[in-house]
Amino acid sequence: MSERHSHDIFHDQVRWLNRAKVEIDERYGRRVTVNGLVQLALDVLRKDYELNKARSNIVRVLVRGETVNVPAGDGEGS
Repeated sequence: MSERHSHDIFHDQVRWLNRAKVEIDERYGRRVTVNGLVQLALDVLRKDYELNKARSNIVRVLVRGETVNVPAGDGEGS
């Protein structure tokens, strides 16, 4: 079931989401929605917290003030 909620989001985050959506649509010929991207991001963040608790990105970044450590990709989009 889908619900609407109002949350603050930065302009650069919205621009990135829109660019990612267009790129995925064009590169893979598959329509994705910005809502789908946000829902997936929340699921990934939730799973990270459930698996890692104190080592999760939520705790490390929002509680401890560390920077995000994102593993390098496979270079496909570079």
